Amino acid sequence: MECTYRTYFQKNCLLPGILKRSRSFVPFETLLCSYNALVQPHFDYCSVVWGNCNKSLSIKLQKLQNHAVHILTSSSYDANADDLFVRLGWQKLNLQRELKTATMVYKSLNGLTPNYVKSMFTDQSAISTYSVRDCEGKLAVPLPHTNFLKNSFSYSGAVLWNSLPTNLQQARTLASFKSGCRGFLFHNK
Repeated sequence: MECTYRTYFQKNCLLPGILKRSRSFVPFETLLCSYNALVQPHFDYCSVVWGNCNKSLSIKLQKLQNHAVHILTSSSYDANADDLFVRLGWQKLNLQRELKTATMVYKSLNGLTPNYVKSMFTDQSAISTYSVRDCEGKLAVPLPHTNFLKNSFSYSGAVLWNSLPTNLQQARTLASFKSGCRGFLFHNK
């Protein structure tokens, strides 16, 4: 599994370099389109599955995104990346991954995914034999015995879902859930 992450990271390292070499003769809008077409899909692809990668790989991927932000804004390497993210209206990768995970949990609980994804989650009230306060809309979190389970979608998705406010959990449409969740995650991190 580690080999896959390493290969993935090595492929992504080349893409910001392409942007850097072309930024002197390409307009900003074209660079932004190139980033969205060539780099961002690598961060998004299967992020629900690999999103709980170990800390060192997560830091490497964030550095890669920070490097791309510096290139796109033609900023010096020592410029504060957080300010550049605000300037571009972007979110860091960990927030993007949390939004993707929360969206996938919402889809699975509302019948928008195959049954095997929905079967990963169990309503907390279904396994409890007595009434527990504040269990409405909460998912049962599997008891992890290893870090492997803690990094799984079934565990991290349930923990994230339980941290969301009830009004988001009960959103009627996927679009309203995404917009509310984006605001909630962005303002609480």
